[in-house]
Amino acid sequence: MGSPYDNAVAEATFKTIKTEFISGRVFPNQHVLDLELFDYVHWFNNLRIHGSFRLSNTD
Repeated sequence: MGSPYDNAVAEATFKTIKTEFISGRVFPNQHVLDLELFDYVHWFNNLRIHGSFRLSNTD
């Protein structure tokens, strides 16, 4: 049985993807979307600066 907070994390993640990655963009096909989304998730998980601490996720 899951925690109600599990859903909150998923919703926050999808909101971030929609506002930072997808908003206002048109992808010519599914393959291009898949490749660019893969790059975005890699950046988000490994390279971005954490807003609260101004630290890289790799620190």
